[in-house]
Amino acid sequence: MEVAANLPAEAITALPPKTSHSSTTVPAAVITDSEGEFILGIAVSGVQREQINVCIQDSVLYISVRKNKKHVHCGNNLCEHDCMLWRRAFTLPRNADTLMTTATLKLGELTVRIPKNNPAQQDDITIYVY
Repeated sequence: MEVAANLPAEAITALPPKTSHSSTTVPAAVITDSEGEFILGIAVSGVQREQINVCIQDSVLYISVRKNKKHVHCGNNLCEHDCMLWRRAFTLPRNADTLMTTATLKLGELTVRIPKNNPAQQDDITIYVY
């Protein structure tokens, strides 16, 4: 994958999103680079924390959502499915402290906070969404 040449080496970079269907849209991410941490925000309205998976593997932050809901209407025996499946990936800079990363879900917004530090890197980390 080619990364834009004008991006600083110490920045989070979004990788192309993956969805289950070409018509599925993925939410945009807002990435803030503050003095002590990176903050990544994604709108995920209508999603429960149990339906969100946040993990870090090989300095890549993965966020995925899997939502399955079935609505059955008695008239005409029609079944409607409310499904959502998508995944976003973000490369993390060298100064990202992956071990101290946290994720919170509040009022339909997922916020992932990644402190800046001289980290003790771990290969695979699963982050619980609070």
